[in-house]
Amino acid sequence: MNRIATLISAGTAMLLLMSPAPAQDVVQAGSAWYAAGEAALAAKMAEQPNTGRARNVILFIADGMGVGTNYAIRLFEGQRKGKLGEEHILHHEGFPYTALVPAQPWSPTHPPLKASALPRSSASLPTAT
Repeated sequence: MNRIATLISAGTAMLLLMSPAPAQDVVQAGSAWYAAGEAALAAKMAEQPNTGRARNVILFIADGMGVGTNYAIRLFEGQRKGKLGEEHILHHEGFPYTALVPAQPWSPTHPPLKASALPRSSASLPTAT
């Protein structure tokens, strides 16, 4: 009898887990920012991926353009144009395909190349006698 009760409770639990959860009311749903974000997300998800062969590729490499730097630049440029700043989109953020590539060292015991390749002052160089 105990085994049957266990199976019934397990089956009930599985049915509860498989049933859809009720939607929650989102407080921000009435916000213009929220609606614009939802529309941008829907448009991005509706895009079909480009599966053709790449031609005439332009590769932009910008050192020091991390997430924090981009955010600061976006705020500054947006505020210069009379906006709050967060809603401003930088030119390179509008590209259809972008990637963020970190440039940290592979191991914490090895310094990054940029930091280890700093020039020395002439006082630290050996002199010929």
